[in-house]
Amino acid sequence: MGKKGFNNETIRFALSCLRAFVPSCFRAFVPSCFRAFVLSFLFFATFSVAFGAKTVVSATAEGYENQQLTLKTYLDEIAFLEKELASAIVDSTEYIVFEFDISTATTCFLELGSYHAIFFAEPGKKYRITLPPFRPLTSAQVFNPFFEPQKIFLKIG
Repeated sequence: MGKKGFNNETIRFALSCLRAFVPSCFRAFVPSCFRAFVLSFLFFATFSVAFGAKTVVSATAEGYENQQLTLKTYLDEIAFLEKELASAIVDSTEYIVFEFDISTATTCFLELGSYHAIFFAEPGKKYRITLPPFRPLTSAQVFNPFFEPQKIFLKIG
């Protein structure tokens, strides 16, 4: 993949366009003004990416009272290596909030007993989801090495 951003040819072209439309008395001022604009733009773009807003996922979790839930993503979709994004405990009102940082659109999931709940999240956004009623694993499912939880996609509201 190529690098994103300005290269020298782009900057030279922009300066030549500016010089063509700016009166001659301001031509000496344009390059330094343009440089200041580009530097401030790059500074704020870097600052906003480095210290961007957190992604917030709030959920109603009927039947999950006082349970700890862990929101995860896959580091590798081939080997299914998991990474924990956030962890929280469902409060007495059956409500839970996850806050985490991501840099791109990400597949997120929760292991909810016999469900594997999936949704997609983007950086800096706020989501409201509803979890399915809690359905614990049966002892047969716990001891079955071939058991896979039912995959469901969560509705974002």
